Amino acid sequence: MSASVTYAEAYTLATTLNTTLNSTENESGQFSYPVGVAVDSLDNVYVTDLVNDRIQKFNSSGAFLTQWGSSGNESGQFRLPWGTAVDSSGNVYVSDLVNDCIQKFNSSGIFLAKLGSSGNETGQFLCPTGVAVDSLDNVYVADTGNSRIQKFNGSGAFLTQWGSSGNESGQFSYPMGVAVDSLDNVYVVDMNNSRIQKFNSSGPFLTQWGSSGNESGQFSYPMGVAVDSLDNVYVADMNNSRIQKFNSSGTFLTQWNSSSNETGQFSCPVGVAINSLGNVYVADMNNLGLFISPAVTEVNWTYSPKNPVVGDKMTITGIAPPNKDIRASVSFEKDIPVVNGKYQYSIEKIKVPMSIDNRFNVTVEGVKNLNVKASKEIFTKNIGVTLHSDASNGVATISQGHVPPTNYKIIIDGDALSTSSSVKCEFTGSKTMKSNSEGKIGCNCDVSWLPPGEYTMTVGDSTIAIDLEDKDDNQKQEDDNQKQEDDNQKQEDDNQKQEEDNQKQEEDNQKQEDDNQKQEEETQTLEQEKQTLEQEKQTLEQEKQTLEQEKQKLEYIQEVENDEQNSIQKDTEKMKLLIAENNRLSQNLHTHQVKTARKLEETNRKLEETNRKLEETIRKQKN
Repeated sequence: MSASVTYAEAYTLATTLNTTLNSTENESGQFSYPVGVAVDSLDNVYVTDLVNDRIQKFNSSGAFLTQWGSSGNESGQFRLPWGTAVDSSGNVYVSDLVNDCIQKFNSSGIFLAKLGSSGNETGQFLCPTGVAVDSLDNVYVADTGNSRIQKFNGSGAFLTQWGSSGNESGQFSYPMGVAVDSLDNVYVVDMNNSRIQKFNSSGPFLTQWGSSGNESGQFSYPMGVAVDSLDNVYVADMNNSRIQKFNSSGTFLTQWNSSSNETGQFSCPVGVAINSLGNVYVADMNNLGLFISPAVTEVNWTYSPKNPVVGDKMTITGIAPPNKDIRASVSFEKDIPVVNGKYQYSIEKIKVPMSIDNRFNVTVEGVKNLNVKASKEIFTKNIGVTLHSDASNGVATISQGHVPPTNYKIIIDGDALSTSSSVKCEFTGSKTMKSNSEGKIGCNCDVSWLPPGEYTMTVGDSTIAIDLEDKDDNQKQEDDNQKQEDDNQKQEDDNQKQEEDNQKQEEDNQKQEDDNQKQEEETQTLEQEKQTLEQEKQTLEQEKQTLEQEKQKLEYIQEVENDEQNSIQKDTEKMKLLIAENNRLSQNLHTHQVKTARKLEETNRKLEETNRKLEETIRKQKN
């Protein structure tokens, strides 16, 4: 096939399919080339039966519920219905390949609306195939012949589109399947380009993976795509007769099955869907059937007591893959007598446990309709809800998920077929438990509300049949006696506990008194310490004042000493001057004394000379 698709080529493809694919498999529950599959919130399954131009609806166990559609171009009729998807309200969208439109129905097949017409304008289609719904109930359509994805709101109003013919990122060559993950990212199967393209909800390209071939991660005419609760991506690889699983980034994880018409193998897988338990539904076109691949969870488990009787509480323990959600269920069948054309069966007290997801399923055969009334007591008031289902071929089913944990009273009733003296009822309750990091699982199951009979318990992929026996009178008496003994022992234990509590109360009271006395003593001690500290504070304040005064005196003395020092320094300078002057005067005096002495000596000498002369004169005079 070429990368460019004309209207004539696409229409020729559709009409060729319509005229060449034929089968006599047109009874309820039979298919003539199933191609599309979708699952609703209750795990009901919708299949597009291509050549029979109809939609068939089944419950999660494969029991046929209803169908709608015929060949034509009127509302509610089809010419090769291909893809299908279910919104949050249970409305079903179907892509009508030859009529170039999307038709919308409620969950019972009542026609609601039609989107689109033939053409290549906005909101028109040329052989639409894949269809998907996001968390806001927006609708995405793989407009195969126009090589684009178109987006509408839940009312059918056009929102946006992206894509063109080609092999570049964001381009398509026969876009076939479309799916949406938990973040509303959009995955598109680009068939002729042998790849998966990923976009955000507005159309910008994010990533892609795949190429042509038969190795892991390669494709040969991929058709359908689905995303599980962990955003793993499953691709129906048609010509390679297999399902491939990837993470949300396109990393290959695993694959399974090969070409065959044996159970569990594929010839021409086209559509794929995942239910709330992780089971994979595959529409295998050439094998004319729907294959259910269970979410394989290998679990080795056991239960106790080994021979349970009515009223027992059972314990389940086992080993499973680590950190894995494990589904556990219990099922039983009951023949309900028909009285005046009606049937009724009640279960007084169903105990729904704490769990990730509690679910129940009720199926009755030989009826016109089914009502399931569930009521619970809240603050002395009974709050109830009634679910209703009309039968198809004498079989009616009601399923409900996310049941809140509490005690319920269940009434199952309805109108029986006129030929029925009794109706067969199958009831299944299930919950999810999680294995720990070592793979260990364990839970206590309160099945005391179950009547005696044969039951089927399933944990993961392992099922065990259990015969729940009634207690005989002797056993009941023994149980009553044992219960009385237990009650008496419990009373004694309670009395002993009361005495211990009283003793403990007395001890607590005495301890309280001691604590109060100790508190008072500590308070007095603290008061005394406070007074002492106050006195010490006053003393320190006085000492501080004294020190301040002494400091002032020292500062004054220092100032006086400084003044005296300055005065002494000045006097010293004067003394030095006086000493110098004294030395000078002393020197002058000494000099003067020396001169005087010399003069005196001279004078004395002269005087002596004079005396000598005088004596000589006198002597001469005498002579």
